[in-house]
Amino acid sequence: MMDQDTDRKLADEALDWIARLHSGRTGVSDRAAFQLWRGRTTAHESAARVAETLWQDIGRTDVARAFRERLPLSVAPRMVTRRRMVLAGVGAMSAAGIAVGSATLPPFSGLFSDYATGTGERRNIRLPDGSTASLNTSSALALSYSDTERRLSLPAGEAVFEVARENRPFIVEADQGEIRATDAAIFGLRKAAAGVEVSVAEGALQVALKASGAEARLSQGEGIRYDGTQFLSAALPIDAGAVLAWRRGKLIFNQRPLQQVVAEMERYRVGRIVILGQSLQRMPVSGVFELEDVDGAIQTIAAALRAKVLDMPFLTILRQNEAA
Repeated sequence: MMDQDTDRKLADEALDWIARLHSGRTGVSDRAAFQLWRGRTTAHESAARVAETLWQDIGRTDVARAFRERLPLSVAPRMVTRRRMVLAGVGAMSAAGIAVGSATLPPFSGLFSDYATGTGERRNIRLPDGSTASLNTSSALALSYSDTERRLSLPAGEAVFEVARENRPFIVEADQGEIRATDAAIFGLRKAAAGVEVSVAEGALQVALKASGAEARLSQGEGIRYDGTQFLSAALPIDAGAVLAWRRGKLIFNQRPLQQVVAEMERYRVGRIVILGQSLQRMPVSGVFELEDVDGAIQTIAAALRAKVLDMPFLTILRQNEAA
């Protein structure tokens, strides 16, 4: 009987083989080597069959369906095993041309908005009142100005607003919350998996939830998060320069786990990045990286962490280099 560690190691190796053989970069010698590998023991053969079965099933996974429907992969149900999740990611990216094409489009909410950006796209917008809005990757923004107020809505993504001073309040709606600036201010707003994040670089804001009536006031150098229902966190000090660095084409990380860094970088490129191994996922990353070269940043981080990179169309796999 194999122990769990041996079983997991063989499963990962089988995954590497199957992904490599379907990458379009292998030949007869590689297939022969795989046959030798799978023939070593019955356990090797069993792991190979499981990997092959999962590969054949990738077009029917929940992740693949979510991608084809242009939903964020984060909302798809978790795969029951790490191997299934990785293979499903390959299928989501390569099973159909429509799926690959949709990855570069703006979010679905962009169809009903005044402005939108696609994957990896950033855009600066001059608003009617002289304020500016900077849209980050995969974002959407709608405007509804009137004689009494400047009202906007952020249905998807992330934006930084530089509010021009005038008598009408400047209000941005996001997930049943309202962010109100009554004077000149610079602030960021992001719809993340854990809720809406607000960051103030200059000025002051009022944050209010429609459902619960909870309110908070934010000043320069403070941030807050809410979930759109009743939860509103306390205001905490933030490094606004680092949080909003994407406007300057930078990503800044200070001792952030690799898993969080990768999740951030995935927003700016087409394709999945999968990290194999919890120890590698937890490794801290610090540095300043260019948004114009996310793939180069991934290679740099992998080299620093002595991780192995398996790169193929629409899928990058990071795993611990056993030789390191």
